[in-house]
Amino acid sequence: IDGRTGELLQTYSGTERASEILYDNGHLLLTVLEDDRAVVKRVDAASGQLQWTSEKDYGGTTTDYYRFTAMYGEVEPAKVDPTLDIATDGKVVGLLDGDSVVGLDYETGREKWRTAFPLVEADYTAGRIDAFRKVWSGTMIVSDGVIVHASPNQLAAFSGENGDILWKQP
Repeated sequence: IDGRTGELLQTYSGTERASEILYDNGHLLLTVLEDDRAVVKRVDAASGQLQWTSEKDYGGTTTDYYRFTAMYGEVEPAKVDPTLDIATDGKVVGLLDGDSVVGLDYETGREKWRTAFPLVEADYTAGRIDAFRKVWSGTMIVSDGVIVHASPNQLAAFSGENGDILWKQP
């Protein structure tokens, strides 16, 4: 899609249920829904050629208290498709899956590591929803080999190389 006009410029086969689109240096990284889970795909933006699909599918997260609880009070939330919150620095692709942050190899799409996010007890009931052992949807930042993500009450950084927790703070 042309960002200025909204004109459709190109479509890519196999990406019909793309829910997240990230452009990086000539590549599209896509979260593509498959039922209640998602895979990550990397596509050459110019040719549309599929370069890889993640070997695994991911449940991502649907934990997002603000969208429903804060905006609609006691209204029962609608079904939400999972989000993986993909981000990259061109070396690793970071994503969320259940209670974990996951690192995929940027060149192959293979899972390099998986590390549980260091949730704190206050995260389990933030927004008045049951979020026990669930990572919260939000901005993920990947830069210079470091992945940063936040829950409502905890910020943490992970090594893009091996998933080690580099630091965490409330």
